[in-house]
Amino acid sequence: NLFRAYDNLTAPDSILVVASNSGTAMFTIASSGHVISKNDGIPTIACTAGSPTIETGSTDVAGEFTAGAAATACTLTFKKPWTTAPACMGAADSATGIALGIQTTTTTAVFNSATMGAVSFNYICIGFNN
Repeated sequence: NLFRAYDNLTAPDSILVVASNSGTAMFTIASSGHVISKNDGIPTIACTAGSPTIETGSTDVAGEFTAGAAATACTLTFKKPWTTAPACMGAADSATGIALGIQTTTTTAVFNSATMGAVSFNYICIGFNN
């Protein structure tokens, strides 16, 4: 990948876009200062029960999924493998706190909880050198 700076950005509130050699945006910094992850594909989600869904716009870096009814674990399979397992954090998108464990590999993040069925979860994963 190559760093490219654009002075004629297609998104009107972007101040920086980092893209691959092919021009695919990897992430954007908006004029608000917010970092917006972009990707050329959505990861997949599978749970121990029910029919989970993943939100459009989710990426390997950040997103949201809804666990299948009665699920106790859900596996997010990254669209592209990481070089080393990323550090991931997640939280239920609800008023009540739900204890959530997350184990990662270079290809998956597994979310575990006794009470995750039909609840939406937000996640963020960041790579690091270890």
